[in-house]
Amino acid sequence: MAFLYINSKGHEHRRHSYSAGNVYDQSPSKYYLMKVQGWKEKDNRASFLFGRAIEEAIQHHHDHNGQGAVEDFQQRWNQHKDNRDIVYTKTERDWANLLRVGTDMIKLYVIRQPSLPIPLGGATSFQREFAKEVFPNDDNYGGIEDAGKLDIIAYVEPAHPMLAKLDWKAEYGMLRPVIVDIKTSSRDFPENPGIAAFDKQLRRYSWLAGIRDVALVWFCKKNPSIQKGSSVTLLQDAEPFQAGEEAVIAKVDEGTVWLVRNDFMLEEMTSAQGKKPDGKTDQTSLAKQRAINWLLANGTAVSEEQITKQRLQFNCGFVTIESANEAGQIAARQIVQIVNSWKTKSWPSTFGIRPPSDDRKDPYFRAFILKDEDFKRDYFTQTEGETFADLFDEETEQDDCDGKNCKNGIEISGDVPSQARYTCPEHADVAPDNIRFQRHQFDDLLGSGTDPRLYERRRIFMRKIAEFPNIGRPRKNKLKRTTELLTGHPNAEKILAVLTEEVHDSNLG
Repeated sequence: MAFLYINSKGHEHRRHSYSAGNVYDQSPSKYYLMKVQGWKEKDNRASFLFGRAIEEAIQHHHDHNGQGAVEDFQQRWNQHKDNRDIVYTKTERDWANLLRVGTDMIKLYVIRQPSLPIPLGGATSFQREFAKEVFPNDDNYGGIEDAGKLDIIAYVEPAHPMLAKLDWKAEYGMLRPVIVDIKTSSRDFPENPGIAAFDKQLRRYSWLAGIRDVALVWFCKKNPSIQKGSSVTLLQDAEPFQAGEEAVIAKVDEGTVWLVRNDFMLEEMTSAQGKKPDGKTDQTSLAKQRAINWLLANGTAVSEEQITKQRLQFNCGFVTIESANEAGQIAARQIVQIVNSWKTKSWPSTFGIRPPSDDRKDPYFRAFILKDEDFKRDYFTQTEGETFADLFDEETEQDDCDGKNCKNGIEISGDVPSQARYTCPEHADVAPDNIRFQRHQFDDLLGSGTDPRLYERRRIFMRKIAEFPNIGRPRKNKLKRTTELLTGHPNAEKILAVLTEEVHDSNLG
């Protein structure tokens, strides 16, 4: 009987998984370190612990007839309150922030669950394991299975409105099975209807389980601070909004938040306020009163406790037989490659440093390829090889950047010289002959860096650039506005300290 590899204790492993295949595809050397030699990251990442608490609270919701999910999450997360070893990303910030974030996420799930194809009671099961032999009776690869642990399998009415329209026949059964995966992330999931069917992991699960309907319950972690223009979700009914609906903040007063339906209505309020001849928004008392009158007629006033910036997205898709079989072919290809790597003792490093395959933030790259022994000692532990539970471990997302949509970025717009995004230095577009981004602005303590172009449009088109030697330094009245816009950002003080430095554009000579 064939096997994938033999671990350090001499145990033959015959089970493959989606996550294990991802590791091998990224770099065979990482697979060898993780699976064969047993090098594991220490279980101290907040993203992992937080995601598990969310999933268990959702299961509690279903196991207890829709009762006590919020309290269950808070109890589970409270266990980590005094753990000083937990590593938080910039988005997660700290334990208290994730307590608030997770509480709101579970409240959203409780609100949305009755409309989702995930019913309470026995029609929903959690953590179901499936396995399939990929090469039955094959001399070289026979006996090796691909396995998966599915968060949820729900059985619902075939005509459920959130599922793909399908000519459901009686011989298919009375209920329609749906695979549901739960994810927490710091970025939104694409809104395209049915796009979940193209998720690689769900396609693999569909192949394993023979279930064609798949769905994602996607929790998106957001900075809880609110300001004009923020998208929020209602936690309580507030006419004309119902709990679970999304809205946009039009104005924040003392203890009161004014909501409108969408960004278009926000523009309508600005139109009601009016503009000056130069095209800027009219800031006179009369103009501001016009905006207030518009808001009184068209907006909805709520308290901060009635809303949240956290998001729950649900996307359901239908995986075709062809698509599912292709996912099975990927599993087969990975198994063949892993077996051959074991037989030939060849586990090459295919880590890369050039986008889109930039592995510099990968802990295995840092510890074992760059040979950072201190980092390896602090963040890794060596076990006696992979266990059955390890088979389904998934990579948690790194809190890094993805180009112009950098997760760590913040938008600055409104009463400032230009609209811009504070972003990280790795994604500041710098031509070799155009050194606009000063390296001292990207101090490691800042997290996200700053973009001097925010202040470069100070009527440059009207005067010679040489007249502005301190072009990167904000004027006092603009700095006050920027300070307000930065409220709630974890690095606000450090960013402001950088912005008030004398910044000279090197192109000035």
